[in-house]
Amino acid sequence: MSLLLKHQLEKSPALRYIIDGLNLQTALARHSLYSLSWNSNAKSLEEEFAQIAKAQALLRDVSKKAFVNSLTHTVAQLHDCRRTVEHLQQKVILDDVELFEIKHLALLVGELRKLLCEAPLVELPDLENVVRLLDPNNTRTATFHIYDKYSVGLMLLRQQLQTQPKEQEAYLLAKCTEEEDRIRALLSDKLRPFVPALQTAIERIAYLDLLLAKAEQAIREGFSAPKITSGQTVYQGLFNPQIKADLLKQGNDFQPVDITFGNAPVLLTGINMGGKTVVLHTVALAQMLCQYGFYLPVRLAKVALVEEVICSAEETQKSLNGLSSFASEMMQINKIIDAIRHQTVVLALVDEPARTTNPAEGRAIVDALIQLFNKYNVRGLITTHYDHITTPCRRLRVRGFRPSDTERNIKQLLAEIDYTLQETDEQNVPHEAMRIAEILGLDSELIALAKEKIT
Repeated sequence: MSLLLKHQLEKSPALRYIIDGLNLQTALARHSLYSLSWNSNAKSLEEEFAQIAKAQALLRDVSKKAFVNSLTHTVAQLHDCRRTVEHLQQKVILDDVELFEIKHLALLVGELRKLLCEAPLVELPDLENVVRLLDPNNTRTATFHIYDKYSVGLMLLRQQLQTQPKEQEAYLLAKCTEEEDRIRALLSDKLRPFVPALQTAIERIAYLDLLLAKAEQAIREGFSAPKITSGQTVYQGLFNPQIKADLLKQGNDFQPVDITFGNAPVLLTGINMGGKTVVLHTVALAQMLCQYGFYLPVRLAKVALVEEVICSAEETQKSLNGLSSFASEMMQINKIIDAIRHQTVVLALVDEPARTTNPAEGRAIVDALIQLFNKYNVRGLITTHYDHITTPCRRLRVRGFRPSDTERNIKQLLAEIDYTLQETDEQNVPHEAMRIAEILGLDSELIALAKEKIT
């Protein structure tokens, strides 16, 4: 699958929150980040997680703080000179600004190569021959002009400009310009064989920037390395960083959840406000982070790789403007079915399918969807409020309100819910809507009348 990370950001606010939280030093690293491709290769992902672990060890070492600051400062000096390198590749004669950019890059690589001897996170090409070519006076300063040392003839012409009569100035300037142009063409020809090394240097410095940012974020946010598996996906202590941060700002705690699932559908039930939709979004987030090479918001993770995550939860349907909720749902579900019929390995996350239609038909659609997922061994989670779903499947239920003898109020509501997912064999779903409506202060007469209808 070649889906770029930047395309996933359009569909997942939770992923965008993580990406926006990276402390990148360079625009090139952000470009590299957005260009990351979906990765289903276990070996390369494990290598990336090992690289992040090495970077974390460096960042955690108090004795290396000055070194890390120096490394970060040096990386931050990387300019976006990809266009200049392209010009070189296309046999364009570089101007002085472009020659300066190449010299600056080569000097930067030299500094980083020395630093990375202490912490070999990436391997950079040797560009000292480029430095020697663009720094004939060996000053190792990030400036450039056409030096006298490039040409005795140019040096003599410049000297003559200082001593010859004014009437010869235009002629001498023209000859100087002609000689400088010849030197620029010569330098461009001599630099051309270094194009692959220059491109590699740019890519690897941008990668180093991204690597350090991923490691720093993982430490700051408490993320963990996933282990790639071919069996069940297991999350212990899974949390949504954005929701956790929002709750902490409000003075509330966030309760992580544990969940395990394999190549068969799992039905999630529970009270309203029980966090079922959050679970779907967070599972989607964890899968995407894993397959783009990031640590996960989890205490422990074993992740089975898939080719695509298809989520029909509400926030992913906003692009289907103009359609009814039911039509949007059906289109997303049809996308899942089309993918599995084409033998695409998907993680299917379906939030309350057919919730906007009549209960009899809605229940039938959920039953049929589970049956289809069973048939094709689909790795999927489905939430529902419908009772009496008869198709056999594994069922998890949000535990719900904690036992309490006291009256709850709105402020206490979230704190009183236990979001733990527990196994259940019941076909009935929890009926807590009236209790929640009372806590939220819904009109008492309306609640009384509604209760009469139930009984």
